[in-house]
Amino acid sequence: VLKRLIVDNEQQLKEMQKSWQQRLEEAKREWEQQYSSITKEEKMVSEFPYFLNVNEDPQLSGVVRHFIHHGISAIGRTIGLEQDIVLKGLGILDKHALLTVCDDKVVLEPVNKAKVTANGVPILTKYQLHHLQDRVIMGSCSFYLYVGFPHERSGRDKIHKYSYEFFALESASIEGFGQMNLGVGKKQEENLDPNLARIFHDFTAIMPMVAQANQISEELNKVEIWPRDKFTDRKLLIEDMYQHFLEKGRLQNKTERDPFWEPVEILHIGR
Repeated sequence: VLKRLIVDNEQQLKEMQKSWQQRLEEAKREWEQQYSSITKEEKMVSEFPYFLNVNEDPQLSGVVRHFIHHGISAIGRTIGLEQDIVLKGLGILDKHALLTVCDDKVVLEPVNKAKVTANGVPILTKYQLHHLQDRVIMGSCSFYLYVGFPHERSGRDKIHKYSYEFFALESASIEGFGQMNLGVGKKQEENLDPNLARIFHDFTAIMPMVAQANQISEELNKVEIWPRDKFTDRKLLIEDMYQHFLEKGRLQNKTERDPFWEPVEILHIGR
């Protein structure tokens, strides 16, 4: 019995050593892959221009780079050529836009009626991008800052200046308040009418949500015009409905679960 126990213990020890060695090998391979990815990205940063992501959460901003290679690259939500930039955001079409790189110039062009804006203004034809001067929105909620070629960059570049709030203020200034750069400078803001400033900041806060809801309503062929309070109450329901549509490929049949459904109101007419 003792001999059998000794043999069993030795066998278990060998299995433990083998398992430990396997874990070490797996950890080593994982570290090598991560190191290789970091090294590859650093090399590409030193060679190519790119789009840098901007997110509502500051911790998620600046963590994704879409490198723009020489020649023509396609942007869309389906994987195509090796140089394609694949996006999955709301409002991104299968073939959304084209990027053309020639003579140290990068030109962005939407495909068909794809929604692309630069600095808050819709792009309808070919548009040349400029280093840190162009903020690009693809679809409804994919925000990017264009970073140019290495020779265009300097140590004085203020990339962090272009936050999600900057994008929202810029879009709101153009969409709802003309060319007014409200909220950008403290001195400007102090001279504004308080009521106008409050309306403007409310507008900048809600417009990204409205853009997303509008995109969903277009895809689902739903159209409604609501006051702000009703919209904010139903926004999460709209997102849940759209998520169900993406997962199941169809809308829910129950009318009472449709956030776009409005019950018939009885109107009394008379003296």
